[in-house]
Amino acid sequence: MCIVSVWNIKGSDGFDMKCLSYLILDIKNLKIAILLYYIAQKCLDFSTIILYNKVKEKAREAFEKRKDDANMYKFPIGVIIDSFRLPTREAIKAAADIGAKGIQMYSTNGENSPENLTPEKRRELLKYVKDNGLVFSALCGDLGQGFGHKEKNPVLVEKSKRILDLAKELETDIVTTHIGVVPADHNHDRFKVMQEACFELSSYADSIGSHFAIETGPETSAVL
Repeated sequence: MCIVSVWNIKGSDGFDMKCLSYLILDIKNLKIAILLYYIAQKCLDFSTIILYNKVKEKAREAFEKRKDDANMYKFPIGVIIDSFRLPTREAIKAAADIGAKGIQMYSTNGENSPENLTPEKRRELLKYVKDNGLVFSALCGDLGQGFGHKEKNPVLVEKSKRILDLAKELETDIVTTHIGVVPADHNHDRFKVMQEACFELSSYADSIGSHFAIETGPETSAVL
């Protein structure tokens, strides 16, 4: 499942538009181009949408030249529904309308958090997703604090476990999160603190047949 998300693309200064354009032209997949175009219409001002439309047409032309390439269809497309900036059910419907096959949803706070999604609401949500021909490809469990503070980790780890439980009830085995910046020095106190939290969560995920997937980015490949 290929998860596509677009963030912070408001404005028409050219920089954000250039990044979005390269993403579409590089992947040369019309379905993703349409997906990003839909999101752009929701997030960008009119002048930028006109520029984006020209990019979309180039992506369409590139796709037409390669439409017989079977490799383009090996991976179904998923989308983080929060990118639509719509209420949950409207966002799910929008994902289905543009041809996505799976969705990822933030479940850290608000109506879709474990504490607010009652068992009945969970069943109703899952049914609505299935009725629209979709599946949950993953849940986002990013609590926005990482796991680098030992005094905070008991609460954060426990909440992350509840998100893993919620994911299982929504029939997905994957929860993603950012764990914070990993220190380059493995002897650093924060490295050990993060390692212990991740080990506890990965062990819990294993016990229920799930995967606790960590996201990062600031570190060099050597550190990772």
